[in-house]
Amino acid sequence: MEIPKRVKMIWGDWSIRLFILLSLFSQIVLVLLAPLRKKKQQNRIARFIWLVYLLADWVAIFTLGLLSNNQNDDSSGLNGRDDLLALWAPFLLLHLGGPDTITAFALEDNELWLRHLIGLIYQLIPAGYVFIRSFPTNTLLVPTIFIFPVGIVKYVERTLSLYGASFDALNTECMNPMRGSGLKIFRFGQDFVDVNGQGWEDQVTSTKILQYAYYLFHNFKGIVADHMLNLFHLIKSREVFLMWSANDAFKVIEIELSFLYEMLYTKAVVVHSRVGYVFRFICFIFITIALCDFFFLKKHKFHESDIKITYTLLIGAVSLEATGLFNLIFSDWSVIHLTNSQSGVASFIVKYHKLLF
Repeated sequence: MEIPKRVKMIWGDWSIRLFILLSLFSQIVLVLLAPLRKKKQQNRIARFIWLVYLLADWVAIFTLGLLSNNQNDDSSGLNGRDDLLALWAPFLLLHLGGPDTITAFALEDNELWLRHLIGLIYQLIPAGYVFIRSFPTNTLLVPTIFIFPVGIVKYVERTLSLYGASFDALNTECMNPMRGSGLKIFRFGQDFVDVNGQGWEDQVTSTKILQYAYYLFHNFKGIVADHMLNLFHLIKSREVFLMWSANDAFKVIEIELSFLYEMLYTKAVVVHSRVGYVFRFICFIFITIALCDFFFLKKHKFHESDIKITYTLLIGAVSLEATGLFNLIFSDWSVIHLTNSQSGVASFIVKYHKLLF
């Protein structure tokens, strides 16, 4: 049975537009709903997040295929289509990188990090093809150049997060002799403080609870990789717990489990590093520059609906990046790294973290 010509025209005109917006929508849903998995065990929410998690990758990959297939195709109905397709392609790489709030839905997903790495290479091919085919007359070259590295960084972040949470990577990290240096050593970035229990019972603050929760997470995360518990750490942690009230003890466990969840299922470990901070700020600046450049460009040759879609993609990317940057700065991980810092910025972040969370 032959497909009606009108249906073909509608598909050619709107398929790319609809699917790329669906890809953006799936990212927004994951940013908003994925954190609920950490606190709620409702099956309906978990199933919905699972469906969106699977849909997000499928839609982005499918749309990349549509972009490469429709370039230089007059039936696509896009005015200035090659330039627009070249700009839209890196957004799909960005979407494939996923939000900070979820990289894996199950532990088994982390074991597929190598497949995701190979996928990065395969998805760069159609994205690069679309970009190269737009030369030499691409009027959207500047925003495209700024978005492209952001998409690659996001994809690499997700791949590294999956690898870092895999069984082999955790096993290797837990075998690091620096882990077994004793309970008295507690590392905050480059600083070390004494946590042998002295003085901790005098005044239990939210910062102390956060510090000790991270300490427990750091020393006992090896359980995930089937490592035996260190008896010394176990005894000393028990002594500290006995100093505190039940509410404080349960709060410590809650935060410790939160650290563990974020290590296994989000980008937390990757982005909360010096390199991660630098790249996150660079990505935000690049996306903002791309938005500003597109705003001042002459867009008379583009279809009005395509201009609106491009603005939606750019503003959506800036908004998601700003949200991620805010959560990054005021997260528990950042407070841990900044606890011993005497700078005004660090004090501001620690202070407002207490108010916000």
